[in-house]
Amino acid sequence: ATLDTILQDMKYLSKWTVLDRIKKCAQNTGSSGFVKIYYTGHGETNTGNWCFKDGKVTLKEIIDTVKSVNSTCHIYIYADCCYSGDWAVELKHY
Repeated sequence: ATLDTILQDMKYLSKWTVLDRIKKCAQNTGSSGFVKIYYTGHGETNTGNWCFKDGKVTLKEIIDTVKSVNSTCHIYIYADCCYSGDWAVELKHY
């Protein structure tokens, strides 16, 4: 893929594409592996949820997506968006 193709893909990125790609990464990770996810974009006010053209991605959706295909996979999330700290607070529930 060229940089132009990657940037064009990002411009039209949808919630379901993001979750599908995260799922594929988790499937390709061994039992002692990890998935690193870097997001930069818009974070929803007071939640930090990631905003896309067709909806928002929540922390729970990411965790559920990864764990649905790889229950032992560690998840590292690097979020460069507004309200991303809200997810750190939400992690107390997991």
